[in-house]
Amino acid sequence: MSQIAIAGNQVVITSSVTLENLRLAEKLRPDALVLKDEEGNETFRVSVGSNSIGPKGVSYSGTTRDERGLATVSAVIPEDVENAKDYIVDTYGLAIERLGKVETALPDVINELVRARQNLRSKIITMGAQ
Repeated sequence: MSQIAIAGNQVVITSSVTLENLRLAEKLRPDALVLKDEEGNETFRVSVGSNSIGPKGVSYSGTTRDERGLATVSAVIPEDVENAKDYIVDTYGLAIERLGKVETALPDVINELVRARQNLRSKIITMGAQ
């Protein structure tokens, strides 16, 4: 599950997944990063590339500055906002809720992708010069 923090005039959402693993899922299992409605229409997407958060999706562009390298996205809290927590709930609450649904399933997807890649890599041989 993501962590939401207020840092100065910014809200910072830190994923439970690394930016590298999000890129892997985006490349090999993009459907795992999407929520759809009953008719199959996309309602929310997690992606990598820009720094944005809204009701239709989250796009991560940064990482934590530690060894974990978790994906981050941030947004400015306007200076005239009196209660930052209420602002975040009102402005980003739906996106955060939807993001939680996507991120709940991601660890299993990532583990499966990593195992599959390792399995395939182990089957590739390098031919030596003769």
